[in-house]
Amino acid sequence: MATALQSYLKRREAMIREVADEILARLRGRGQLDYATDFAEPFAATCIARIMGFPDKDIPLLLGWSNLFFYMFHAIPDAATLERVDRALVSFRVYVREALNARRTAPRDDLLTLLMEARRGDHELADQEVVDNAMLLTADGIENVQAGLTGTVATLLSHPASLARVLDNPSLLPAAIDECLRFESPGQYQARIALETLTIGDATIRANSVVLVGLAAANRDPAVFGEPDHFNIDRHGPRHLAFGLGRHACIGGALVMEEMAAAILSLFDGSRRVAMRHSELTWVARAGHRWPASLMLDVVDLLPAY
Repeated sequence: MATALQSYLKRREAMIREVADEILARLRGRGQLDYATDFAEPFAATCIARIMGFPDKDIPLLLGWSNLFFYMFHAIPDAATLERVDRALVSFRVYVREALNARRTAPRDDLLTLLMEARRGDHELADQEVVDNAMLLTADGIENVQAGLTGTVATLLSHPASLARVLDNPSLLPAAIDECLRFESPGQYQARIALETLTIGDATIRANSVVLVGLAAANRDPAVFGEPDHFNIDRHGPRHLAFGLGRHACIGGALVMEEMAAAILSLFDGSRRVAMRHSELTWVARAGHRWPASLMLDVVDLLPAY
């Protein structure tokens, strides 16, 4: 499945850059924009909709479902919110199931068809597995990409010397994105259940205990990363854990890297001058995630519109 997914995403590279260029073209002349909501959100939503095979007209629906989907990963504040989340998840599941049923009679070159055809050993994935995975990939492909991209652009703009090096030598971009994800990890921790009693350092973890694995803390571990609080795009050695590791690594990690690279190259393509309007970011109040709530940019168009 992972190999097939990588092959499929490779064929979508041009589409991802086209989406970035289309959205920035619509924003031309604005002078000031909130990168999080004006670009990163529609960019992430449009990319994952087209990759999954959902029509552009349904993007507003996907955005609403994705926003409520993430309440499953943090505290729900009240009964009214719980009811909204439940209704949204039912609607989201029905929508994906109907799209899946349509693929049975008319397969397409999209990720939903690829999921439908995926096999585990000699067994096809059950419909519920396909639906649940499609929902997760869609929601993750919107919220996490928006947050990661916004944080990465903010980090690069906060380190102008490194950004200048990347723009002079785009081959440095993958390393720069990796360093941004290490330096400002969008996902702060992952929850796991200990299958047996473990001793780690001076701590004993009992079997069946819930363990929070601190990804962001690991990404600033001085025993692994020299000068961990220093932003350095020339790092070598162990990679960050922003996408997890091993069996629990994010299946969409390659897509996130591709989308970030395309969006950054499109934003800093030489046709505009970009600067952060405020040096301090505000963050979404969400345990487990470090997501910028907004990123206000001043944008000066350097080339005339045609």
